[in-house]
Amino acid sequence: MSGEIYVMVLGEEEFSFPVHRKVRLQYYKEFMQELPAPFHAAIVNRKIQRGELPYLMKAIKAHTLFFTENVDLGINETKLMKSKKGKVLSNGQLQQLLGRDIKFFFLGSNGNKLQPSDLEISRNYKGKVVRYGNYNVKLFG
Repeated sequence: MSGEIYVMVLGEEEFSFPVHRKVRLQYYKEFMQELPAPFHAAIVNRKIQRGELPYLMKAIKAHTLFFTENVDLGINETKLMKSKKGKVLSNGQLQQLLGRDIKFFFLGSNGNKLQPSDLEISRNYKGKVVRYGNYNVKLFG
């Protein structure tokens, strides 16, 4: 996978905003079979058809499911969201996730370290930040 982040998008409409350079979006018009390879995250951009639900349940990991705000949450969507701890995102939140924040969710296999250039600390953070060279950062407060 070489540091790339694979995101499944269920829906025909392509996003009109830029995504992070490591993100690879794979669009599916329908989802009626098991996946050959796992995805890091899934975005649902339309209603889920009844036959798709079992395959989506197997393919999506907990806390990696996102619905766009234009999806009407019916029975299938609610089942999937509760099962996988999904979240509904506004268009702005989705753009921020795919453009910037997703790299912090999926850093690679265990043992990979964060690169100092990838680390961002919010300007609103009120605690103390102590940096130890290029290898360690501690947050207090």
